[in-house]
Amino acid sequence: MPANYLPVLLLVIVLPYERTNMVSAIEAKCSACKAVAERIEMALDEEKPHQDLDLRGRLDSQGVRFGKVVDYKMSELRMVELFDDLCESMSKYGLATEDGTPVWVLKAGKKGLATGAKGKAETKDLTSYCGALLEESEESLMEAIQSDELEHTKVADILCKQITHHCKEPKKPKKSKKKTEL
Repeated sequence: MPANYLPVLLLVIVLPYERTNMVSAIEAKCSACKAVAERIEMALDEEKPHQDLDLRGRLDSQGVRFGKVVDYKMSELRMVELFDDLCESMSKYGLATEDGTPVWVLKAGKKGLATGAKGKAETKDLTSYCGALLEESEESLMEAIQSDELEHTKVADILCKQITHHCKEPKKPKKSKKKTEL
């Protein structure tokens, strides 16, 4: 194998591993997932009603259009528009400590957040995490959005607990079955 193929081969092998590794490497993974879910909720709330997509382009010899009309709610265009600038908006978050636990919070007016190079690195980590998370859970998230499952539940519950399992639900103590003697 020629030596000039070695860097390309390394990129092909290492990049997918690095992308997957980003999801597991972020600090405060549950909180980061909830921050991404919060942005998805905001995007859904800000979404404007659209008309259905008319994909009928051709006419036959009688003047009848061929093709189909796709419901906007079910279209891939809707998903693209929802997720388009989502990860760039994660730059508004920073890593803070609440009750000794690291938590991702909106930077607006928050004190105690890292600034300078460390703050930029944290923001870059969260933005990369967002991209990797959306890529990893894209199909499941699309299904949940298209089925209106997210309208009745918080996005964080679906994304962080059911799809990615980044937030574990606290285990309920098991009730012991004691026989009562009379």
